[in-house]
Amino acid sequence: MLDVLPEEAPAPDAACWSLPRITITCHSAGMTYDEEVLQDFMRCWDDLRRAIHPSLAVQWTLGY
Repeated sequence: MLDVLPEEAPAPDAACWSLPRITITCHSAGMTYDEEVLQDFMRCWDDLRRAIHPSLAVQWTLGY
């Protein structure tokens, strides 16, 4: 597992993406509380139910 990298998010051609048996996770520098996870999930769930692209979805154009 790789969580902290010299460049975040790694460039699409960075070697770390092709390493065998490696999972890259998003780096978060803050504490995550159950209530916050639930709030974010419900926000995304509500967006999906209304056929709206979730505002918390991955933004591929930004590289993460």
